[in-house]
Amino acid sequence: MVEQNFANHVRWVPGFHFFLMPVMALNFGWSIYRLKVANFSLDAFVGVLVAAALVALALYARLFAIAVQNRVIRLEETHAPRAVVARGFESPHRRVHLRPTGGHALRM
Repeated sequence: MVEQNFANHVRWVPGFHFFLMPVMALNFGWSIYRLKVANFSLDAFVGVLVAAALVALALYARLFAIAVQNRVIRLEETHAPRAVVARGFESPHRRVHLRPTGGHALRM
C-alpha cells in the first residue's frame, strides 16, 4: 500500500472548491464594496457581518469534518490490534466477532 501524503491524497470537490468558496468570497467582497458606497450604514455593516459569518461557516464545516475523520482513523488504529490479539483469548463473557455483521466491522 502506498503511503498517503498531501501530494497523492488531495481531493478536490468541485461544488465546494469551484462554486461555493468563490461565491462566498465574491459575496464578502461585494458586501464590503456596498459598505464603502453606502457611507458605512448599519444595513451595509450587517451585510458584511453576515457575509463574513457565511465564509467562516463554510470553512469551519470543512475543518470540523476533517477533525472527525482524523479521530475515526485514530480510533480504528487503536482498536484494530486489540481485535487481533483477542481472537485467541475469547471468554464466554466477552466475545469478539471478527466478521462484519450488520454494517459493523468489530462488535464486542
